[in-house]
Amino acid sequence: PGGTWANATDLSDKLQCLACPKGSSCSTGSVAPTPCAPGSVAASAGSAECTACAGGSYRAEPNGTACEACLRGSYCPPASSAPLPCPGGTWANATDLSDKLQCLACPKGSSCSTGSVAPTPCAPGSVAASAGSAECTACAGGSYRAEPNGTACEACLRGSYCPPASSAPLPCPGGTWAN
Repeated sequence: PGGTWANATDLSDKLQCLACPKGSSCSTGSVAPTPCAPGSVAASAGSAECTACAGGSYRAEPNGTACEACLRGSYCPPASSAPLPCPGGTWANATDLSDKLQCLACPKGSSCSTGSVAPTPCAPGSVAASAGSAECTACAGGSYRAEPNGTACEACLRGSYCPPASSAPLPCPGGTWAN
């Protein structure tokens, strides 16, 4: 019967069949246990089939008896054999996500690279004007951003110059001026 196996030819009763071990499945008529594939498990002995890992969990190795919680910065659809990273511009701190749509949009003034577990504030001299940025953008020459978490660069001040990615206006050197 399902959940058991036997490779002998002289059996006279179904009670002589062996129980399928944990981490394996045995369909009716099995001559050997079949290891559960990655992304599925058999928690107890005597399983006729392996069970897919639920969304928000995964199993990387074959012969599994338990699924593992998904990792932070990732999501795990049902039957996952590995966590999938949240896309750039999003982040996740939870360990039970089953769909990339559950990853959170990175807020304005910060960036979120692929697989982020938290937003990273834009450093002075760079900005993220809109939500969902995978990386911060350096302020262009002639502008600056003094504070972190910027959403807009400011025009350089009179009597100063601002190279690209400036965090502060620099005074014009002696003997020069700027309007």
